[in-house]
Amino acid sequence: MKKSIITFSLLAISTLANAQRIYDYSATSDFDISVTPNLNVSNLFDGNPESMFSSSENVTILFSADNPFVVTGIGVACSADASADPAMFKISGSADNSTWKTLRRSSTLTITNRNALNIIKSTTTMESSWIKLEIQPSAAGSFALGEIQIFGYFVQPYAGNFLKADDTIFKSSNGVVPEKIANDDLTDPFRASMRDVTIDIELPSAQAIDSYAITGTAIANSSPTAWELYGSTNGSDWEMLDMRANRFRSNAIFNTQKFNLSDKSFYPDFGECADMALASLDEMFWADYGQGKYFINTYHPNEANVSRNYNYWWMAHAIDTMIDAYLRTGDNRYREKATALRAAQYQYGIWTYGRNDLWNSFYDDMEWMCLACIRAYQAFGDQQWLDEAKKLWEWIKGGWNDNLGGGIMWNTGTPNGKNSCSNAPAMIIAGRLHHILGGRVNYSWADKIWDWMSENSLFDNGMVKDAPDNNDFGWTFTYNQGTWAGGSLELYKITGDQQYYDAAVRTLDYIVDDRIYSPAGVVEHGENGGGDGGLFKGILIRYMTEWVLSGLLDSERQYKYSHFILECAMSLWNCATDPSTGRFNGNWHTYPDALDPNNASQHGYDSSLHLSAIMLFEMCDLMQRNNVFAPKETYNAVPYKHYRLKVKDSQGATLNLPRLQLIKTGDSGVIDIELDQNISVSVDGRDICVEGDGSKTVTIYDYAGAVIQSGECVGARRFTVTPGIYIVKVTDGTLNISHKLALTP
Repeated sequence: MKKSIITFSLLAISTLANAQRIYDYSATSDFDISVTPNLNVSNLFDGNPESMFSSSENVTILFSADNPFVVTGIGVACSADASADPAMFKISGSADNSTWKTLRRSSTLTITNRNALNIIKSTTTMESSWIKLEIQPSAAGSFALGEIQIFGYFVQPYAGNFLKADDTIFKSSNGVVPEKIANDDLTDPFRASMRDVTIDIELPSAQAIDSYAITGTAIANSSPTAWELYGSTNGSDWEMLDMRANRFRSNAIFNTQKFNLSDKSFYPDFGECADMALASLDEMFWADYGQGKYFINTYHPNEANVSRNYNYWWMAHAIDTMIDAYLRTGDNRYREKATALRAAQYQYGIWTYGRNDLWNSFYDDMEWMCLACIRAYQAFGDQQWLDEAKKLWEWIKGGWNDNLGGGIMWNTGTPNGKNSCSNAPAMIIAGRLHHILGGRVNYSWADKIWDWMSENSLFDNGMVKDAPDNNDFGWTFTYNQGTWAGGSLELYKITGDQQYYDAAVRTLDYIVDDRIYSPAGVVEHGENGGGDGGLFKGILIRYMTEWVLSGLLDSERQYKYSHFILECAMSLWNCATDPSTGRFNGNWHTYPDALDPNNASQHGYDSSLHLSAIMLFEMCDLMQRNNVFAPKETYNAVPYKHYRLKVKDSQGATLNLPRLQLIKTGDSGVIDIELDQNISVSVDGRDICVEGDGSKTVTIYDYAGAVIQSGECVGARRFTVTPGIYIVKVTDGTLNISHKLALTP
């Protein structure tokens, strides 16, 4: 079949500052692939950039599809060995598998980031039904590549897409009718100011989908980066179907990304992610501290930039991560490390305060350690951990005074300093000791602190202040939100009182939905620079996970919170992990900057950032083990008449959305189409079925416009066709309707 060839321009190499290691979807998934010579190239398309394909021969990979494709970018993941880079990398396109146009030929493939995809950007508009990659070995005699991904868009919507501008009702939250998302003209997108843009879609009849696709724009910083997809049978009661964050960061224009609702195979094994992070934690930070062990503050390849300071409250969370790893693996090595960390806490007390116990002048520090001791007792069954927790709790309760109406002090020297970080964790301690020790004394403490914080420490929107007199919303922190929700959970489990549930979900809802708190759908709020703030997000994730695993959330929040955490972890792993060093970026959005061993003034990499990353991976693994993320075989595609796309963020202040596709469930790749109340078109196996009153003329065209079949139809008639994309035209003298269908094998 012949396709027109449109003018094109050469590709230009451009590597993103926020390059990803891999994308959820590449057009290679929808192409047929052949290789010359006959080699197994599966490692190039398995979604794992660490699995290498290597060859000492010239290799040609041919991609083909029935639906022509416009290439707007190629993603290439290389090996760590620069000498294994290809000597030549040529990309060509063809409309007929005969006449080829070179899109890019490079005698050397310039690689600027060996740990992420290198994006070769294209400005071509050439429609190619065949795409050819030719790769030649390096001067060393062979080449090695980890992954190849193709970006761009199919000229026609996917087979099975049923979103049509002419038979669908569209509404949006900003009053602009968004029917442009169903048009073929990508250069004329739906536009909106980026303020919680919601697009509602009402179909002629209920349809089930198993995937959907969103096409990004050519306008910089205006493609969606975070969204939610909902379905409804009545337009009032909505079920969340999907949630995505930190997407469309590629600079490939008009890039279509397809999201399969039933296939979660792109999730990494988060236990393996945690193992990698724990190993690099040891390598960079584990050190002796008197009779114990600790994790130093900072790593840097330049020893002059390394801080070996001891941080008591960081080590409390380090114990928590050892408990997480022990519960996941059963490996006593982590139990021994937790004990060694506790010994270092004693050593710190001797050297700092001259006392041989876990006391600290900061009440919040003691609270973190008390929580770690309670968890260690529950995990290991060692009475000493519980005894330590009870001692710490007695000291912590001594921090309460009547200044400002109550509350626990932040520090022994600040009687009026009633920070949230010294009160919310105390609620969790009291609630957990209530469950362990019984009686009402500890519950009463939790309830007293909750009442005081409710009166003094909350903004009107439910977010937690840093301190009662600090009304600067910019000076709120994620860990305070997490521990407030965690304390409310403990009280809700004890009492069942709805006020505790409502308070917790109000706070957590805000974090998940707020564009500033969670830019691009990934929790941030500026806590990315290391120091104490490096731990904040990990603490939030821990207590949000406890709500997810409690079984107490309503179904929508259960999905929303769990997938928010999942999307944070996916973003961290795919966009903010340096696998060559085992380091993570603090913002969980973008690739970490390199540490220059020759730069004596450069700040190092803080262990607080690393501990937060481990907590995130461990919490996701814990949810995986508890089957929170539904596996593929349990997906139930429900037919909905109404769909809603809620775009939560874009890269900039505006949103440009050229195309949305809703893709049906089933093997035929086509849905029943109601042309009007008297005429319908459906598919039965290889037959296109036309039914309706009176006499009608039916003409079936192939994708190129050639007539395949035609004939008169009275009542009902079947037309047998081969798999492909077709236009069905039905005329009855007054009615003249055309509709596009697709049959898949």
